[in-house]
Amino acid sequence: MNYVRLAAAGTHTIKAQTDLDRQILITKLRFTANGTGTVTISDGTTSYVFDVAAGMSDDFCWGLVFAGTADVTFTVATATVSIFWEHTYKP
Repeated sequence: MNYVRLAAAGTHTIKAQTDLDRQILITKLRFTANGTGTVTISDGTTSYVFDVAAGMSDDFCWGLVFAGTADVTFTVATATVSIFWEHTYKP
């Protein structure tokens, strides 16, 4: 499981493996936050926006697929959020 803690307006990037041209597949997500806000996960083309509230979310276990040629960025708005996730590079 991967982890990052981001303050409001913070970002974190999962680097694409362009030499392999594999899609990035996020298989599990969990958020903890100190208030309400949003987390956007995007590769520049495909984006998912999650609302967060103070406390810990349940695991989100629905595969999110992103292009293999672009980095995937987590962007946090308003709250400080800890993000736990699992990902793989899918052919």
